[in-house]
Amino acid sequence: DDFMVANLGDRLFLVVNAARKEEERATGMRAWDEKVESRLAPLAGDANLSDNADYLRAVGVYRAGLRGDAYEAFESVARRHPRGEKREAALYMAGRLALESSKVYLGGATATSEDPCREPECRDEGWTRARKNFTQLIADYPRGRYASDARGWLAYLDYRVGDTAGALAGYY
Repeated sequence: DDFMVANLGDRLFLVVNAARKEEERATGMRAWDEKVESRLAPLAGDANLSDNADYLRAVGVYRAGLRGDAYEAFESVARRHPRGEKREAALYMAGRLALESSKVYLGGATATSEDPCREPECRDEGWTRARKNFTQLIADYPRGRYASDARGWLAYLDYRVGDTAGALAGYY
């Protein structure tokens, strides 16, 4: 009931029941303070691990419903740890959260939506913050793990406000 084996040609795949997996994730997130925070506290004082601890706390704000603004939490990690190993991921997450709060994204638009949002209010705070974080990510990590995704999102942001030429330049 929790999983099944799927046979696709010459390969077998284990398919986990998605509902059960989501329930386990939700249960774990509800127990964040008890299971995660107690382990993070001692790491925060270690200069080599403090960026990881701060990043995981930002994840807690984003996924576990801890108090705070998830965008600010991720941006704070990037700002406070300019040489930290989690900085690139924090910039990416801040960019994604800003993008998802923007009018150009909230309208249910997709990358192939026909009608761009050309009004000045479409270049809202979310749009501006997303551009800032994705641009910073590309500048600091041009060959990083999230660089190509950031380039794609920048092109999407251009396209959604009617800058087709800018979007095409970004994509290609």
